[in-house]
Amino acid sequence: MTGESSRGVNGSIAIVLNGGLPLTLTATGVNTSFFYMPNPIITNINRNIGPISGGTIIEIIGEHLTSISRPEITVTVVVDLVKHVVKQVCGDVQPEKMLCPAPNITELIQAILVSQNLTHLNSTAINKEFDFGIGVKLDGVDEFENLTEALPNNPRTNLKVVNDIELGRLQPDIFYANTWMGIVSISIPIKTPSEAVTKDDLNVKVGEGVCRIKDMFTNAVICRV
Repeated sequence: MTGESSRGVNGSIAIVLNGGLPLTLTATGVNTSFFYMPNPIITNINRNIGPISGGTIIEIIGEHLTSISRPEITVTVVVDLVKHVVKQVCGDVQPEKMLCPAPNITELIQAILVSQNLTHLNSTAINKEFDFGIGVKLDGVDEFENLTEALPNNPRTNLKVVNDIELGRLQPDIFYANTWMGIVSISIPIKTPSEAVTKDDLNVKVGEGVCRIKDMFTNAVICRV
């Protein structure tokens, strides 16, 4: 059973059934008190860089962030007075920080470049041509289309878009086995590195298992099974 709460009043919850009879019997351990959490506050943002396909983690710092449910990170770009917005739900929300995967803006960028006849632009030129504002939707409490509203003096409120990482094909000679320790290392070639992607952003699966990433270089990722 659900219902709309009152605004700004803490206290006990009173449930009245049809006919005016109060519900006084509750199961053991049921909390019948109701209280309001403070509104969330955004105080900082760490890491405002991400590849076009998204996925890298943007860390948003604040207070009372668990007061809300399903916060979303947004990326907004305005082209010819038309506003384009891409959203992504933040996965790991803690009282003083939330970790939000950067949204995938591949289709958005492709559509914009085609409409503007700018398909020749690389990621550096795209950042000079357009502003990708990072915003946050805080479950009806606040919605910042661009975090410049919440952080007017912070230089990281726009998303810096960079190219995606491109991995190469595995070769037969890149498996290194240590039979004594039971370790198999795999070297995955990197054809095109991305300044936004670190080893913490990557997951490698081998069959049903996980290959734990140990090192990442400009030309290869090393993981161990």
